[in-house]
Amino acid sequence: MFDPQMENLVESGLRLSCTASEHSEELRSLARRVSQEADLPPAAEVFAALSNPDRLVILRLLAPRELCVCEISFALQMTQPTTSHHLGILERAGLVEEQPKGKWTFYRIPDRRVLRLMEAGIVLAHRRPGESPRAENHRQGTQPSPHARPG
Repeated sequence: MFDPQMENLVESGLRLSCTASEHSEELRSLARRVSQEADLPPAAEVFAALSNPDRLVILRLLAPRELCVCEISFALQMTQPTTSHHLGILERAGLVEEQPKGKWTFYRIPDRRVLRLMEAGIVLAHRRPGESPRAENHRQGTQPSPHARPG
């Protein structure tokens, strides 16, 4: 299949090792391979669950300890059905788990990596467009973790 953009890219010299046809087929093959990976749908569900600010607040409320649905509803001034809806999304994504105690249902974060993922998203959201992590650290007066990988 002829694609003028691939032809132009290869002719520009930026893709020296192949023809436009070979490069196009390589890209189609890569797309097929990565789109069939089994870990992508659950990961998409996690990121969809994290895409709502109310759910991020709920996760921050649950960071120090488990809470009952009524406590979360009270803290956020949210109706109990709305709170339960958000908690259900977080639970289906594996970000929280419920623990019934009598007539009460408590929620907690079963894996602390959830909070690290959420906080990483917040840090990325505050990065200026095109800014490197090093420039961001300098602007904020912080140093990168010695364990951090370059981004």
